[in-house]
Amino acid sequence: LIINLYFLENNQLGTPQRHLFTSGWNEFAKGKYLDVGDSFVFLRGENGESRVGIRKAAIHQQHNKPSSLISKQSMHHDIVATALNAVKRKCMFVVFYKPRSSQFLVNFDKFIDGVNKKFSIGSRFLMKFEGRYFNEIRVRNFSTHWKDSE
Repeated sequence: LIINLYFLENNQLGTPQRHLFTSGWNEFAKGKYLDVGDSFVFLRGENGESRVGIRKAAIHQQHNKPSSLISKQSMHHDIVATALNAVKRKCMFVVFYKPRSSQFLVNFDKFIDGVNKKFSIGSRFLMKFEGRYFNEIRVRNFSTHWKDSE
């Protein structure tokens, strides 16, 4: 077991306070081979130490996998062709499928209620978006006008 300690200097700026690592970050990023899209979880240990958890982005995890491996995120035509080629050659290949529940799946009755709801100008609403490089973005806004409205 190899343990590497990284000492990061943390400054808090602005209102609301934001955290900024002023030193030690470059060594940490290089030592962990960080890429764009990697996620961090900052925790405080029982003794008051700050701790960091890292989750590598799914896009960058594909580098070290053999070409015969298929995941749901990388299901493209060329990979399907690779699997077909493996079947024709009677080679073994592995399919990874990691189902997960999503907050964006809505009960049918709730969907119908939302469609039938009448919104007036000035109504407040909250929208959630899910995308490739982020898990969730919440947008708070209010409606002023939309196409074909009364």
